[in-house]
Amino acid sequence: MKSSTPTGLLDSLRERRRVPRQRKPGATPGALIFEGAQKVDDVSIEQLNYGAGHFERRGIEIEHLQLPRNDQRAPESASQTWLHVTGLHDSEKISKIGEVFRIPDLLLEDVLNTNAQGKIELLDDAIFIQIKVLERDGTSGTLKFQQLSVFIGEGILLSFCEGPTQVFHPIFRRLQNAKGRLRNRGVDYLLWALLDTVVDHAIASLHLIEQNLIEIDELIQEDHTAVSAADLYAQKHELMLLQHQIRPNREIIHSIRQSGSELISDDLAPFLDDLRDHAVLLSHECDALRDFAVGVRDYLLAELNQRMNNVMKVLTCISTIFLPLTFLAGVYGMNFQHMPELKSRWAYPFLWLVFLSVGGFLLLLFRRKKWL
Repeated sequence: MKSSTPTGLLDSLRERRRVPRQRKPGATPGALIFEGAQKVDDVSIEQLNYGAGHFERRGIEIEHLQLPRNDQRAPESASQTWLHVTGLHDSEKISKIGEVFRIPDLLLEDVLNTNAQGKIELLDDAIFIQIKVLERDGTSGTLKFQQLSVFIGEGILLSFCEGPTQVFHPIFRRLQNAKGRLRNRGVDYLLWALLDTVVDHAIASLHLIEQNLIEIDELIQEDHTAVSAADLYAQKHELMLLQHQIRPNREIIHSIRQSGSELISDDLAPFLDDLRDHAVLLSHECDALRDFAVGVRDYLLAELNQRMNNVMKVLTCISTIFLPLTFLAGVYGMNFQHMPELKSRWAYPFLWLVFLSVGGFLLLLFRRKKWL
């Protein structure tokens, strides 16, 4: 099976549970406190400036960040800016980024809370989106997820990730190689591309789980002893985890489609509709696969119970065969002086004949009733 081992999955869950909760009950709203596990040593920022005829990608220090004035922003067809932030553990640096781009503290608080569910906030001049990114660990194959927070404004998109990810590398390559529509469209199309990639990875992970569950089901039908309950539990738990993380996706995409924001162009509507259909289909497939996993689990338990019943039936039949024999042996094993049969020359062979006859009769009876 092309999946994570149960041990790897449980280790990843224990790692998340070991992260202490930093935010105290009753803390001031908008207090910037990081909630999660540190995944990089330092916060890094990549700036991508792109347009129909140019592309520039470079790292940038927080001190050099600045929000372009309206009169300095190039037309949509000329230049767009994507700022990608990797690392959320340094609250001070995230706060400085928020100051530069005038992000409200309440939304920055959501950015730093990596345990939050997906959401969307429609602001006057921006849109804020929070969604979970799913991918497979390259070594263990464990299903990993991290939070992606996106702010989209006029001609600029700002994204925050907990740590490095391979998920968005195809988008970087498409921008660099000028393939497709990305270089010729605004940041709203870039937002759609990010969401589309997230949904595609979730679909790929779901199909892998489906493939593994089908393989487990086939193994159970061939030889249920070749499948352990831990293998099935690992797949079922990954499915539950994936379903929990993708649940808000279709509502987020639908809200973008119906937002009426000037930041979302009208010609993006067909792409959003298609993406929403994929998200809805993904949700339905999760429900169907969850029912299938429950069916496989019940089938495995039924096979194990049937095996146990067969073992108990055989043991019961053997005990039943020896029960009368044990009774006869116990009777003639008593140390009484006056037992006439003991003085007969043929008593011992006759007793063995009775043993074999009774045992053979019961054995044939059980075989005829197909109990053995």
